[in-house]
Amino acid sequence: MSQYVLKQIDFDSDEYKAKQAFREGMWLYGFCNGYFGFDSYEDKKITCLIGNHVEAVDKNGKLHLGRVESWVELLKASNQEVEKREKYDYVNE
Repeated sequence: MSQYVLKQIDFDSDEYKAKQAFREGMWLYGFCNGYFGFDSYEDKKITCLIGNHVEAVDKNGKLHLGRVESWVELLKASNQEVEKREKYDYVNE
């Protein structure tokens, strides 16, 4: 085997597919697994995605920087927060 190997992206992996769901301008809701700090519970709008790093701003214009360890977990965490809010709104109507 050659000592030089060019790795290729596994386009069928869950991590790759989950990362493709995120775009600039989208909102992340709630705590987001603590990727933006353990005191960051605000909703954040994505302003920049570079590699595994996300830059986002909250409704007050505060900048939040996060390093994503798992795109699948970030997606799940944000979606769970939305589902929780939808359920709460539905119950209180």
